[in-house]
Amino acid sequence: VLRWQKADADGVEAKVYLGLQYQGPPGRAHGGVLAWIMDAVLARAMHASMRIGVTGTLTLRYRAATPIEQELTCRARIVRSEGRKLIIEGQVLVGDEVTVEAEGIWIQPAAFANN
Repeated sequence: VLRWQKADADGVEAKVYLGLQYQGPPGRAHGGVLAWIMDAVLARAMHASMRIGVTGTLTLRYRAATPIEQELTCRARIVRSEGRKLIIEGQVLVGDEVTVEAEGIWIQPAAFANN
C-alpha cells in the first residue's frame, strides 16, 4: 500500500513497504512489481496536478537492486507537457540511494488537453 506523504501540483511522494510476496531475486523486489508501483506513482503526479490521462509509455532504469522488507520512498513530478502529452519522471529510493528511475508519457483526452 502506498502511503502518500505529499500530493500537489509540484509532485508526489509516497512510502511503501514491500513484503516477501513481492520478492524476485532473494531479498530483492521483483522488477515487475517496481514497474507497477512506478506506473501508479507517476499517474498520481498527474492527478495531483488536476489532469487526467492514460499511460502511453513507461520506461524504467533499474539502477540498483531494491530490497524487500524495508521502507521505500517513491517520488514523481510532471517535467513538461507537449500538446496532449505529459512527461512525468519518478524514482524509487532506499534512503538516499536511487534504485529505480522512471519516465512516462501520459496522453490526455483531447477535450482535456492544455487545462
